[in-house]
Amino acid sequence: MPKRSYNQFCPASRALDLIGERWTLLIVRNLLRGPRRYTDLRDGLPGMASNLLAHRLSEMEAAGLVHREEIADPNARALYSLTERGEELRPVVVAVGRFGLPYLDMPTDDQPMIDEMLPEAIATMVLIEELPDSGIEIDLDLDEGFVRLIVVPQAGPGRRTPALARVQVSPDRPATNAPTRITGSVAALLWVRRGELSGAEALDSGALAVEGGRGDIAVLKRLFGFSRRSRQG
Repeated sequence: MPKRSYNQFCPASRALDLIGERWTLLIVRNLLRGPRRYTDLRDGLPGMASNLLAHRLSEMEAAGLVHREEIADPNARALYSLTERGEELRPVVVAVGRFGLPYLDMPTDDQPMIDEMLPEAIATMVLIEELPDSGIEIDLDLDEGFVRLIVVPQAGPGRRTPALARVQVSPDRPATNAPTRITGSVAALLWVRRGELSGAEALDSGALAVEGGRGDIAVLKRLFGFSRRSRQG
């Protein structure tokens, strides 16, 4: 795929030969939500030149990461989706997002939060080590949009489901509300998650609010780090 290579007999270097080029993992990130038209990908990657996007997609198709399908649509000629091999990059993208969370600044006019990226933003904030075996559903009705977070129940002994596979997020608002709900803003949730604001401070100030049964609220607080003291505290 790449014209440049690290030329090392190492699986990590071989992987980076394929996915280390600028924008490649972000294209994968956007396609993890499902098939996208070229214009959808272009609009979801502000700052990426159209000819570079076309070039990257061509490279990724040649590498077996992306499938291109011609469609009968007057507004688009092709639909792009990840192949089975491309889907294997899902935990890689999630892990990179989690690693980058401490370095994330607040949204600005120059670097706005893309609306369709809200589910991924919420997924990266979930503390994997706090996932309850029984599972839970939480509605996040935030200023920036709605997300339904579903933690799938853990399989029985001997059939443990990988943690990342148990976290599901959807921007679609179901007909019925989840029994547990959090309102506020992504910024406040991020401040709590990063320890810049304690959960108690966020709740007392009204920056965030939670609803639900006592046990489920306790799970919610653990998932987003509410019990941690703020760095200023």
